[in-house]
Amino acid sequence: MLEKESILKKPFSISYFLIQFTFIILLASCEDPNSKASRLLDFAPDETSIFINSNSFENLSLAIEHNVLLSEASNYSKLKTLKQQLQILKHFKIDSKFLICLSQTNTDSISYTIITKAVEGLNTLDSISNITSETFTSKKHAITKTTINGQTLFSKMIDSVFIGSNVLSIVENAMPKK
Repeated sequence: MLEKESILKKPFSISYFLIQFTFIILLASCEDPNSKASRLLDFAPDETSIFINSNSFENLSLAIEHNVLLSEASNYSKLKTLKQQLQILKHFKIDSKFLICLSQTNTDSISYTIITKAVEGLNTLDSISNITSETFTSKKHAITKTTINGQTLFSKMIDSVFIGSNVLSIVENAMPKK
């Protein structure tokens, strides 16, 4: 008789556990709809094909420069153009974790977007010659157009996150995803 009672109680204890577990998971996954995006990936363009995540811009540059596969593909015109466009980023002080998103645009070229937490001095470009910079308002955000040696970067700040791209529409449409 004891065996039957213990067998009958097990399904209730398992069911009770599953209900509690489900309830806890539901509570933990609830998110405040007004909370600010905190991950860099939350700002990535939807059409991104390649994500490059790094903590050091200098180390990433060296790794790309010494990568055999990329060296072999350097004659590919799209990669050569992208490498030239990315040269503007070496003038920005990127000392924290960042994300580079590569996308194919409808003009059959490759666009990039760089996303990083804003830090003091990130876009201090005073000592650079051959630079033009202008700021304008688009879709309720101030966007800065910076051109250095013929390469242009459009950028804006959202919730202390710096977003820059070589394509204006990407920066205009950059919003955190929930």
